[in-house]
Amino acid sequence: MPHSLPTEITAGLKAVLRRVRRLQMSRGVLGITCITLASVLLIMAIDYFFAPLSVQIRWLLFGILVVTILGSIWELLLKPISRRIELVHIARWLEIKHPEMQERISSAIELSGNHSSGASESLLEELITEAGVDIASIQPKLEVNFKRAKAWMWPAISLVSIFGLLFVFWPAQTGRLFIRALAPFSSVGNAGAFAFNILPGDQEVIAGDPVKIRILYQGSSKDSLILETIKSSGETTEERLLTDGQDAGQWIATYHLPHAKESFRYRIRAGRGESDTYQVTVWPKPQFSALEANYNYPTYTGWAPATRDLDTTPGSRGVKAIAGTLVQFNGKLNTPIESGSLSINDKEIGPLTIESSAAGEKINIEFPMNLEQSGQGIITLKHRLGNIIEAVQFPVKVIPDKAPTVRLLSPSELELKIKSNDQLPLSYEVIEEVGLQSVELAIELDGKPQTPIQQQLPTRGELRKKSSWSGQLLVHISDLIEQHPQTREIKLKLRIKD
Repeated sequence: MPHSLPTEITAGLKAVLRRVRRLQMSRGVLGITCITLASVLLIMAIDYFFAPLSVQIRWLLFGILVVTILGSIWELLLKPISRRIELVHIARWLEIKHPEMQERISSAIELSGNHSSGASESLLEELITEAGVDIASIQPKLEVNFKRAKAWMWPAISLVSIFGLLFVFWPAQTGRLFIRALAPFSSVGNAGAFAFNILPGDQEVIAGDPVKIRILYQGSSKDSLILETIKSSGETTEERLLTDGQDAGQWIATYHLPHAKESFRYRIRAGRGESDTYQVTVWPKPQFSALEANYNYPTYTGWAPATRDLDTTPGSRGVKAIAGTLVQFNGKLNTPIESGSLSINDKEIGPLTIESSAAGEKINIEFPMNLEQSGQGIITLKHRLGNIIEAVQFPVKVIPDKAPTVRLLSPSELELKIKSNDQLPLSYEVIEEVGLQSVELAIELDGKPQTPIQQQLPTRGELRKKSSWSGQLLVHISDLIEQHPQTREIKLKLRIKD
């Protein structure tokens, strides 16, 4: 029958095991720290003594650094910790260090869990008792000391001290080299970057605008100033810059690009020094990717609203509509803007309304067309960089709505003698190109104006006679003079409003 080990034995062995695991962790962390710091320091030294390093070399060194750190993590930390350690292994290790234990602990562990050991119970109990005495004499801190971990401790302390001294006495250069070692993709220049003063550094321009870069270099006149530009496609070009003299002990050079077309990054090299990398961002010139005009004609015309693309080519119709038409421009832009306005004949009509969305920047503005607005229309856009661009120019033509002409068809006489109970039929013709708004009959009784009587609109002609309108009405004289029976003279007029 198997015996279970007393808690004193298992607890003592587990205490030693925990001490072993802590030792493995400490050794691993210190070892990884030493290897990492030493590798980074080596890369920094290479970057300093063999400057300037190409981007490819920096990436290669970074790759070696990553592989080295990962390898040290596996060998010094993960691999030892992942190795399984049984309590019997701890017992045997202790018995090797203490021969006087005569393998009683390991034997007790093995026999207590063996069903077919053949050992007598009394002997096994006595063995377990003696093993308990042996375990009681064990002190984990003495058995598992951290001297082996200290083998990595002093190198780690030394490397940390070296870094501390470097950052104290050469903070700027050390910081640059440290960043470049850990981030080969960074735009930080090497330790010699302090010899350069580049103005304005990063800049933003509109496509077509000039780019001007001023370089001040504090170094030898024998050093060639090389401008290296990197396009967004990755293409790299180099250009040697000529100096323009000195200012306060610094050599001066200027780079001028008359018309910027695309964004690029750039840096300056001279001797072993390499400046920070700067960005020139070229924004597209604000222009409309789509622009349309919506026409809402006066109600009296009866015309349905219309939408047309705004044609801005020379000689185009531009904006053309009858006076009183409400015109609304709707457009999409290729790039965000800060503001904009519409002007006609150099007179500002109003600001643009700007709407930003995921689909892009949209603008709109509406205005009524007045006769004095015929001329030249201009939409100007202001970019956030301050550039003001005349985006489109177009002709504006306001068509005047001429007053309608009225011709009385019957009666043919202008003066009639009638009785108070007569009915007077009138027929008339109106010439109007656009449309009519109202018709009313104006009345005077013995020279005194009366309230006009609204009439139905006349009928418009078909096809070629669309400008001709025909109307009829029947005037009851008795109704007109009902309130004034003594009336002797009645004057009637037709008033047509377009």
